[in-house]
Amino acid sequence: MKAVLIEDRPVRQKQYLDKNNVLSFEKYKANLYCMEPEEFTALKNDLDNDDFSKLNDYDLIMLHASAFSHNQLDKIKILCGKSQKKKSLVLFSGGISSSFYDAESFPFLNINSKDFYSVNLTSFLANIKNNNKVNLLLLQFGDKWEASRLMSIRERIGVELNTLLNEETPLYKEDLESWVMDNEILNGYFLNYKRDSTTAVYESAEAETILREIIEYLTKSIQKFIHN
Repeated sequence: MKAVLIEDRPVRQKQYLDKNNVLSFEKYKANLYCMEPEEFTALKNDLDNDDFSKLNDYDLIMLHASAFSHNQLDKIKILCGKSQKKKSLVLFSGGISSSFYDAESFPFLNINSKDFYSVNLTSFLANIKNNNKVNLLLLQFGDKWEASRLMSIRERIGVELNTLLNEETPLYKEDLESWVMDNEILNGYFLNYKRDSTTAVYESAEAETILREIIEYLTKSIQKFIHN
């Protein structure tokens, strides 16, 4: 498992690492290459010319998003998605207000710089070193990532429940799938609550019940992770 970290602001990087007591990257050098700032110009020129040779060998690409143009970032995303073995991508920037994870096309995490350079980074890199696996949720949420992820989903369902109550709109299965973003959770809910998982649309009264049940189901799952 090979990863590359591309940061054009080493002073800021050091400040974050020192502040959060993140250990040196030296112990992870077998898996992690930290690209030097002077290599950026060559990399960006290569991207402009559709040359991905400097990134092809990496399973995980982590980079400061503001150091690249939108066109260059789009090309990197295409590279991650079209590879025979999908690459994982982390974009970090001080301008990102909240983290966002998506694995539909390839594992992708958008995260604020201060959250990226947190103690979670140590756990994340240690997991790569020890287990040869990339778990972006570990980077996003930390060691209790399972519980934290479920809390995030529960919060989203709560927001959608309030919207449904205010607008009395039906609930579409495809919307529910996009909010939960985890088929295992949804299948577990349908099985535990003995509901038909093939229904495409639920009217307002039933929709309210389903969302409340999912919140209850997530709460029970969160408690299990916290107490384990």
